[in-house]
Amino acid sequence: MRVMFLAPLIAGLFSVPTYAGNIEKHDDGTYQQQIELDSGHFQYIADRLTEQCFISRSGITEISCSKLAKRPEWRNVLTWVKKIDD
Repeated sequence: MRVMFLAPLIAGLFSVPTYAGNIEKHDDGTYQQQIELDSGHFQYIADRLTEQCFISRSGITEISCSKLAKRPEWRNVLTWVKKIDD
């Protein structure tokens, strides 16, 4: 069951994005970015309070903040990753 849920999500990650929105800062300490693909859309979400990162499409899954920080637009947002990696 879990593999069936993650397979479309993972396949979507390797699709070429047609639009990557700006990262939005919310009052609750979270950041969010909308990614549009030919097959639909998903969102990256980062929570600065818990120092956790997620991806959301039809559900929500925790992802590695270190890997998300490799995306240039997220480097300045995920400041705690630098502390962990140093």
